Amino acid sequence: MICTCIDHKYYSDICEIISREDVEMAEIRLDRCTLSDEEIFSIFNKSRKPLIATCRVEECGSESICKKRLVTAIDAGADFVDLEIEASESLSHEIMSFASEKSCRTIRSYHNFTNTPSLEELIQITTSAIDKGADIVKIVTTAHSSSDIDILNVLYQKTKNIYGRLIAFSMGEYGISSRFDVLVNGAPFTYCSISTDNCVAPGQVCYKNYNAKLYDGFCGYKNILVAPSSKSYAQRAIILAALTSGVSKINNFTICEDAMSALNIAKSMGSVIHIDGSDLIIEGSLKKSCPGCLSVIHTGESGFLTRMMIPLMSHLRGESFIITGEKTLVNRQLRGVKETMESFGVTVNGPNEEIVSVPISVSGKLSPANVEIDGSFSSQLISGLLMSLPLANESSKLIVHNPKSFQYLQMTIHMLHSFGVEVGYEALDDDIVFDIPGKQKLHESVIDIEGDWSGCSNFLVAGAIFGNVTINNLQNDSLQPDRIIVEILKEAGAKIILEKDVISVSKAPLRSFDISLDNAPDIIPIVALLAAFCPGRSKISGIDRLHDKESNRAIAITEALSQLGVSNYIEGNKISIDGETLSSRLVSGHMLKGGSYSSFHDHRIAMMLKVASIAASKEIIIDDIKCIDKSFPSFLKSFYRQ
Repeated sequence: MICTCIDHKYYSDICEIISREDVEMAEIRLDRCTLSDEEIFSIFNKSRKPLIATCRVEECGSESICKKRLVTAIDAGADFVDLEIEASESLSHEIMSFASEKSCRTIRSYHNFTNTPSLEELIQITTSAIDKGADIVKIVTTAHSSSDIDILNVLYQKTKNIYGRLIAFSMGEYGISSRFDVLVNGAPFTYCSISTDNCVAPGQVCYKNYNAKLYDGFCGYKNILVAPSSKSYAQRAIILAALTSGVSKINNFTICEDAMSALNIAKSMGSVIHIDGSDLIIEGSLKKSCPGCLSVIHTGESGFLTRMMIPLMSHLRGESFIITGEKTLVNRQLRGVKETMESFGVTVNGPNEEIVSVPISVSGKLSPANVEIDGSFSSQLISGLLMSLPLANESSKLIVHNPKSFQYLQMTIHMLHSFGVEVGYEALDDDIVFDIPGKQKLHESVIDIEGDWSGCSNFLVAGAIFGNVTINNLQNDSLQPDRIIVEILKEAGAKIILEKDVISVSKAPLRSFDISLDNAPDIIPIVALLAAFCPGRSKISGIDRLHDKESNRAIAITEALSQLGVSNYIEGNKISIDGETLSSRLVSGHMLKGGSYSSFHDHRIAMMLKVASIAASKEIIIDDIKCIDKSFPSFLKSFYRQ
């Protein structure tokens, strides 16, 4: 990235410069700009671009003034704070501690306006700064010959263990080229001047020149869109509405193949469906038909509907029935289903004795019980039990060991509450205990379906890497597990603005991360792509949750990344990915590899590959792009709406 240095400017000038479309980040020299505390706060609080707060003690006059200005900027939302290596221990401790508390990264900078020290001395300065907690080390020397530049290049080689955290270049005429070359060496950004006649340091180049040099022919990515409705919420609402005796209204509904599968089940139960734009009206089936009379249920390609309907139809029907599916669902194993349902007096069999997959035959009446079950396989069957057992004649208790994706269970409980059914729960150590009163009835309801964090995560990652994206209709306090994408992007260093039901994500200097997605496996593909642009090695846990998706998603991810040219490997439950900044890829020519790719008929893989195509050396051709319709039919239309 290109950081534009701003000094000797007033508030209005600074705001104007930051607002320029071609300024992607900026350093504000608080020691050289005439600004009140209120103006400092306003600049850093309102900016939608990453900003560095810099204030040198020797230039502002005193340590107390320096501290006050930096603290004000950090408190307002500065993304970086720059402290010189020579800063006192007390000032360093106070500023770095406060910066860490506010998720502001610290740059420790060393400037030598006379010469370029020895390699050994520069290594010592760099490692000392890292050891003392610096997120980024900035080394600036004065070059008198090309050999001085060679020292800096070797410095990068000797500090590969902090790849992506070092910015080392030289001032003066010999050092001009080194300012751009830092990007080749993995530096998160370089520094430029506002104009050729307004240089903060000797040898600085105007940001417009470096923009043209770095982004020649590369357009990046910008988009504003409205999130489609969450299919997870929609499927729950549709099935529950079908099991009432009244008329329910579901607002903010958008269609996808999985939601349509739920509607088809509701229709087959006897419900009458009306769709008017984004309004969905469902006349419940209980008064006019027998939803339990169905002997065959088709769940499309939805693993959730399949698992949910097993206990639900076992309660409603009490006799044998068959569940069929299509496409990738036919090959997906329903692990843990057979053993769990046996505890409730229900027998589940698949095509053979060893594997349970559709078509499956189910027999036996669901019996209320106090049962301990293993929750490590999936939360989906447990959601089905939570929807079914309240309708039984007696109360039940579920003790779930090793629960996964607990937030999906909370979504189920929240939706049940909207239809007048209550389920209590409490966490005990590593278990969740559900108290489920029986003899409850579902009542008609009016439901507002919130936007889908899962599908929109692809756009948010695109904004973080390539430009900026704003998405409306995403509830910031959502129970959806995939809302964790916000925390991941923060950890990776992206610029995020959260407003009421609106999120904006902009490109910023990224960094590697180590995250567990055991409870949000659906976003692992796009988070893996994010890691490919974060310098250093990122690690993502939760790979074990990917084997029984629309594809063996663990294999699909690692094969796609390898074909793209991204080094990665899986070890146990974790995938490790070696990343490189977008700037480094652009300068060195290490763009992602184009060509023909397989989506493995998996909507999550197809969307990941489409985002990857933004930074590909040539077109990425995906064999089955239509599989995206399973969850996000408008994805491609939204993707191209720039």
